[in-house]
Amino acid sequence: MAADHPHPVRVNISHPLGNLIGFAMGVTIVFLFLASYSIDWGVGWMVWVPSAIAIIPASHLMRRRILHRRDGYFDLEQGWLMRRARSFPADDLSIELLPTAGLWAVVVHRQGAAWPIATWVTRQRANRVCAVLDGSAPNGAWPRRDPILPNGDR
Repeated sequence: MAADHPHPVRVNISHPLGNLIGFAMGVTIVFLFLASYSIDWGVGWMVWVPSAIAIIPASHLMRRRILHRRDGYFDLEQGWLMRRARSFPADDLSIELLPTAGLWAVVVHRQGAAWPIATWVTRQRANRVCAVLDGSAPNGAWPRRDPILPNGDR
């Protein structure tokens, strides 16, 4: 199958540096929770709230995301221990590249549905994901969508 396609059949979306940053954030969060027990409760909650919110980006940075191409479908696998996979047909797609906080997101649209494939990735990694997606396009590349910007950004 790899000989039929000029692009790889599997692309790793997550990056080891992101995993390391997420792990460091997680360790910092644990230490902040532990340190908050040695101070007064009124001050301790001011540590708990930001730490609880910081769990969200830390957990997203630590997860592994891989995009596979198989016969007529794409599989997006994510997670470490309990992996979750999402499959979608590799036909009639359009791709949208969105700038996100200095990095990029790749969103796939199909018949009114939208799936974020890669978020918080570099432009190079976003282009690699698009190349894997384009590898199954009937005429070499899926159509690209222009991002819809908020009124204040126009």
